[in-house]
Amino acid sequence: MVKIQKMVKIYEALDTLSAKYGKHTVHHGTSLLTKQQLQHEGDRQDIPVRKTALFKGENRRQRLGLPVLNIKV
Repeated sequence: MVKIQKMVKIYEALDTLSAKYGKHTVHHGTSLLTKQQLQHEGDRQDIPVRKTALFKGENRRQRLGLPVLNIKV
């Protein structure tokens, strides 16, 4: 019962921080190593073109849902 109350306090504090600073501010410590490696990074260490070619107004976190087609005409 005491452990449950402590966990409730922890998650309430996390919810308060998330509400104040944004949902991507607080992370679990066990996920730090996975955040250091780029998402979808292949065995060849390449990054897809769409990850590096941003449209005007985009940033790494806020992206438009438009694919980039590399077609030679």
